[in-house]
Amino acid sequence: MLDRRHAPSLTVFLLWLACPAPCKCEGSLADAEQTLRQWKVEPTASGVLGYLQSQTLEEPARQGLERLIAEMGNDRFADRERATQRIKARGQVALPFLRRAHESPDLEIVRRAEACIEAIQHGPGPALPRAALRWLAAHKCPGSVAAILAYLPGTEDESVEDEAIRALVALRDVDSAERTCGQAIASSVPIQRAAAAAVLGRSRDPALRDLAHEMLADPEANVRFQAATALLAAHDRSALPTLAGLVSAGPPALAWRSEELLERIAGQSSPDTSLTLDGPDARRRAGDAWLAWWEHRGQGIDLTDWDNPHRLFGYTIVAEIDSNRVWECGPTGKVRWKIEDLEGPIDARMLDNGHVLIAESHGQRITERDLTGRILWQKSLQQNPVCCQRLADGNTFVATYQGTLEITPDGRETNSAALAMGFMFGAQRLDNGNVAYVTAQGLVVEQDVSGRAIHTLTTPHSGGWCSVECLANGNFLIALSGNHEILEMDAQGRTLWRCTKVSSPCFATRLPNGHTLVCSLGVRRTGGNQRVVEVDEAGNIVWTLRTDGRPFRAHRR
Repeated sequence: MLDRRHAPSLTVFLLWLACPAPCKCEGSLADAEQTLRQWKVEPTASGVLGYLQSQTLEEPARQGLERLIAEMGNDRFADRERATQRIKARGQVALPFLRRAHESPDLEIVRRAEACIEAIQHGPGPALPRAALRWLAAHKCPGSVAAILAYLPGTEDESVEDEAIRALVALRDVDSAERTCGQAIASSVPIQRAAAAAVLGRSRDPALRDLAHEMLADPEANVRFQAATALLAAHDRSALPTLAGLVSAGPPALAWRSEELLERIAGQSSPDTSLTLDGPDARRRAGDAWLAWWEHRGQGIDLTDWDNPHRLFGYTIVAEIDSNRVWECGPTGKVRWKIEDLEGPIDARMLDNGHVLIAESHGQRITERDLTGRILWQKSLQQNPVCCQRLADGNTFVATYQGTLEITPDGRETNSAALAMGFMFGAQRLDNGNVAYVTAQGLVVEQDVSGRAIHTLTTPHSGGWCSVECLANGNFLIALSGNHEILEMDAQGRTLWRCTKVSSPCFATRLPNGHTLVCSLGVRRTGGNQRVVEVDEAGNIVWTLRTDGRPFRAHRR
């Protein structure tokens, strides 16, 4: 699949691993405060901590919710109503109790539980707790660490758990965080142990790191994973065999993440065997290969720069619209995983939780899937999507031929903007809330949050597919397949860079090393030669990946 004539040199490979990655927006503090105010949480220490405590399920609170569930079946209507409203007011924290209420023999309780679930799911969802956690991490308020640890057992959302662990790591040098986490390491609740291990493994105190070492043998896979990654951040190589064990026997999502970390550390010394989910034997072979790597090479690996968050894996994810598949490969072109039997995938993004966000144009839907292809979340649309993007607040930004919209985690559509004329072929939601898009006529527009156009560029587009990416320097990277060229234009419409060595480029994205990753639809008349290529600053092709179907979008991570 990889054209060996253009296989990446060692220099290019090292650039992939060493150069800064695009900034991952976790949501600005201003965004967090806006979300808090929108849902009536005052962005102050007392306000945010009070909200988090209201969502914390200590034993008395659990018993209180159980009593309220039972009260929804009370003989008196007023008591049933009072209990129902109080449960709705508790928000997300009540969802596990309401789901269990579906098993009640009392049909009135079942009916009211369904109504409560629907009402809660139309609320802020996980966006509000994530905003609260980001705010606490930024302000380092006294009591934050204990409040976050106490809150964690009541959440069911992976993104909230990840945000909580990030907040605790950010708070580890203040508020007696390490002492508090040292106590939580003995918790009977796995997520509390995992969060504590994430902090203690990064400690400068050897005695506290020893506690994280003990967690490498924890019966829960996520606790072992968090302990291992934290110890690696402290440049401790002894955590590497634990990751190899997770490749062999961990839950699929953690197995993939563990192999990614190992490959990122090992670089070109990685074993040839890669993880697949084709049964326990295949997984065991992959884990054994990593254990063999540890024995022969891993014990001398240099982890000095390991905790640099701006290093890339060097993986390329490709959406092939014709072959109905999304797949990812490493620098040598070796397929890591693939998801097939999709409905016209036109864009795909790897998410931080190890899932894949896919825009399925022919199916008129957005899906979030695990690496086996199982649908974990989806949203049906009335139009064909052309691209998708997961935002820091948990919403999903989507562009269709007719315009843009955002989809909340519970499936509601918001911030819709219709295109006045023509068709939209690509769009990007920027960190400041602006949107850059390109039309079928090659018109490039950047508009602010009010919908006002602040930049409008006319390109020499002569037909075919096109794309736009707003660069960090304020310029626009534009692929014009009908013109067989990629342009970088400034906000005044001046062309600053041009590449004409890729046929039918339908999508282009700028890489951290200054190179450009390009999707080529191949030869228009005869078909074939579709591929993903990387070009350098001079426009020369330095890497080529052949594809079976037309690759409409590809991303490097």
